[in-house]
Amino acid sequence: MAKAIIKPVFTESGRRLSGVIRAVSSKSYAHRFYIAAALANADTQVICNDISEDIEATRDCVNGLKSLKRAREALAGEFLSSDESVLIHCRESGSTLRFLLPVAAALLENESSFKFTGTGNLPERPIGELMDVLSWKSVEFSSEKLPFSVSGKLRSGDFKISGNISSQYISGLLLALPLLKGDSRIILENKQIQSESYVEITRDVLRRFGILTMRTEYGYYVKGSQTYKSPGRIEVEGDWSNAAFFYAANKLGSSVELTGLNHNSNQGDMKIVKLLENWGEPEFKNDEFDMVIDLTDIPDLFPILAVVAAFQPGTTVFKNVERLKLKESDRIESTKAMLISLGLWRNGFELFKNSLVIEGGFEYLKGGIVKSFNDHRIVMAAAIAATRCKGPTVIEGCEAVKKSYPRFFEDYKKLGGDVVVSL
Repeated sequence: MAKAIIKPVFTESGRRLSGVIRAVSSKSYAHRFYIAAALANADTQVICNDISEDIEATRDCVNGLKSLKRAREALAGEFLSSDESVLIHCRESGSTLRFLLPVAAALLENESSFKFTGTGNLPERPIGELMDVLSWKSVEFSSEKLPFSVSGKLRSGDFKISGNISSQYISGLLLALPLLKGDSRIILENKQIQSESYVEITRDVLRRFGILTMRTEYGYYVKGSQTYKSPGRIEVEGDWSNAAFFYAANKLGSSVELTGLNHNSNQGDMKIVKLLENWGEPEFKNDEFDMVIDLTDIPDLFPILAVVAAFQPGTTVFKNVERLKLKESDRIESTKAMLISLGLWRNGFELFKNSLVIEGGFEYLKGGIVKSFNDHRIVMAAAIAATRCKGPTVIEGCEAVKKSYPRFFEDYKKLGGDVVVSL
């Protein structure tokens, strides 16, 4: 297990990071581009400057499924022979599993099958409702949890699914349904979609590959027998989810400039800019709390926003936090443990039903030993918190950053951070 040891940096203007870095490639877009490219009618060059472990998992799974040539054969109904099976190893990537499961089901022919597996806590992460939806359309699973084999041919039609569990279920279906012969509808059993911006990223990628979908009052309409058309070359834009950590650092006194970001992006985590610039303004407060943040569409921002909240005067409430328990770690507990390890009062972090309250007002935290819980966002949040700690911060299991931002500590050091990573 690797450790990152971060010491306070003293400058004339205080403890801070300073400089210019380029944002890493968007993991959300990269997953979808690699899948769409594999399904396209011709070769597609995907320009991705940063290959994290999660992106690598999707890319390798797609290559394991087929070469681009075999993908085109799949659309002609010649994907697998009756005695052939393909292993799809998703590693620890929930996105890879949830996107490729419907796609694989759409590509199945005859008596063929796919074998899905994963590592870490991926076998424990929920996919039950997605499996149920696919089972209703003739797909069979050998087990209720990973590892399992998938067989049967996905049929078009109506897919009823809850929108408030995981947007990735909907994205996976949107990627798969154009491959089927008949038209399909995704019918949302409630009006609200968790993280709807991620579904819009999926639809944006589909549009770029010539696939049309329609947002309707009941959910989504997808015409069948569509062809993924290669754009020839496509570049992955910068990632707002990871850029958020350095925007938060600026809120805490650093001066970091990020390049390579699309300021008209479909990425919902771009909201970090507005939240930080208007912290405590009337738009984000009420009579009871100094800052109110709804995490429905931006759950991945919670760890770093919780760090910011600790240093802002007053009380911050985070609404709709239940889904945080289902991430790489239980991010309610892992974020709480991280902040308390650094010096937040235990009663300064309280959970009430589906909301969480943080009592802030700290000028500095003391520093301490933080466990990563094998969660990349906990590691990066702790590293940013360390810029406002009086003593050293030690992050155990810091290698978790490889899931989404492999060069995080290189950039951190480039910006003036005093960090040593050791095994």
